[in-house]
Amino acid sequence: MNEYSINLLEDAKQLLFSYYQCMTKDCNRHIREACQFIQDHLAENLSLERVAAQIFVNRFYLCQLFKENMQESFSEYVTRKRLEQAQTLLRMSKLSMEKISEQCGFSSAGYFSTVFRKRYGQTPREYRKITL
Repeated sequence: MNEYSINLLEDAKQLLFSYYQCMTKDCNRHIREACQFIQDHLAENLSLERVAAQIFVNRFYLCQLFKENMQESFSEYVTRKRLEQAQTLLRMSKLSMEKISEQCGFSSAGYFSTVFRKRYGQTPREYRKITL
């Protein structure tokens, strides 16, 4: 199995785990609604306050729900979802780094590259080169 296949399997595993976490009957309804809102608005400014207001809960309560149900903070979850979307775009499109960072909700291509490298140990350009 090559590195591309391993990365693809890891991406699929993360996606299925996230989906399972958000869709199981044990998962809080507010978390399911928050996850769906986040997924639908990744390119936008997604503050804890905005998402909490959208699903009609207190921001402190939503913060607590993320820790309990998702085993990660709200901001970690949003960043992970943005990076997962970026990986898909890097593999499936020829969009520029600027467009990908914009579509995934990062403030700049430079910041996107920094966060991507910190998480995956390679730049988005290196990732794209390997997966093509």
